[in-house]
Amino acid sequence: MAAASPTDAGKLLSSFAFLLGFWGAGVLLVEVTALPIPGSVVGMILLAIALGTGIFDVRRVEPAADALLSQLGLLFVAPAVAVTSYFDTLAEEWVALLGASVGSLFVVLWVTGVVAQVFERPSEEEPAARDAGPPPPVSDESASHG
Repeated sequence: MAAASPTDAGKLLSSFAFLLGFWGAGVLLVEVTALPIPGSVVGMILLAIALGTGIFDVRRVEPAADALLSQLGLLFVAPAVAVTSYFDTLAEEWVALLGASVGSLFVVLWVTGVVAQVFERPSEEEPAARDAGPPPPVSDESASHG
């Protein structure tokens, strides 16, 4: 694996500092306003607004985001290990857990479908192509003369 160049390391550190700045702003906002929401969530919302409105370019956070996403699997180790200490509860409540999991799966699928339909906007040529109907069948005569 090749070593990162100084400019790559600088971009990575700058990107992490940028993310930490939004985290800090969220924590500070929660402390000042006494919002009942975790500061990290408020910081993430502020970051999403800043990126979504174009105040900041997404390329500014890409190095840190790529680094964090490449290690995402490690974040699931602690919860997975913690589950092992609850085997007795899992054995007693497996039917309820299975029902909740399947039920929430269908709710998420339904909500995703509704949101996709709300945000789906057909392009200008799409309605014309849809209204035109199927293409005419190609007969053997027209195919052999063409």
